[in-house]
Amino acid sequence: MLEVYIRYLRQKLELENGVATHSYRSQRGIRTARESVMSLRLRLTILYSALTGGNFAYLGVLVFFLVNVLLVTQIDDTIIQSLYRLDQRPAG
Repeated sequence: MLEVYIRYLRQKLELENGVATHSYRSQRGIRTARESVMSLRLRLTILYSALTGGNFAYLGVLVFFLVNVLLVTQIDDTIIQSLYRLDQRPAG
């Protein structure tokens, strides 16, 4: 967006001065949309895809460990209750 505005201002200045050069070739090192390697849309898409993927990965790891802890705790409690029941049986 900034490059478009800079190009517009340069064209306006060149028209006032009567200079007929191509303003899309920047002489000060500012990259225009034609010289850009990746468009802004592509960069934002990659950024938001990475952030969304990272959030899903974090959520998946969190759910995995929570379910793991809950299941292990439940299994341990079941084993302890079975052990107490076996100890309280009369021998014989």
